[in-house]
Amino acid sequence: MEQTSTSEKLHTFIEASKAKGAADDFLVNLLREQGWAAKDIYAALGRYYQSLTGLPVPVRAGGAGEAARDAFLYLLAFSTLATWTIALGSLMFTYIDRWFRTRWCGNQLRLLLRSLVRWLVSSWVFPFFSWSCASS
Repeated sequence: MEQTSTSEKLHTFIEASKAKGAADDFLVNLLREQGWAAKDIYAALGRYYQSLTGLPVPVRAGGAGEAARDAFLYLLAFSTLATWTIALGSLMFTYIDRWFRTRWCGNQLRLLLRSLVRWLVSSWVFPFFSWSCASS
């Protein structure tokens, strides 16, 4: 019962203030300074505009599941970016090393460098392949 009376007081105050021309941001700041929670203030403003327009406040579809999916996709994108960047940097350093050392190296080191270049190129190209498969 106490909850409805306090929310009714808030709703009545907002209606009277809006009738006198008070702006929404002024009301929010004023009520926040008086100790009201932002959730309660915005709920009362929503009820005010709902009674004014006759339409309910639209509720966003999706909710928490959509946020979790977005977080997963961001994590996947950043890990892909990190893998791609590290592979590209390592590939550049390997090519520079290979260009300067090819004449002074033995055959064993050339084979090692060749396999390292293959691994770096594959880790650089794999994210593009993964994204193209996921998007289709």
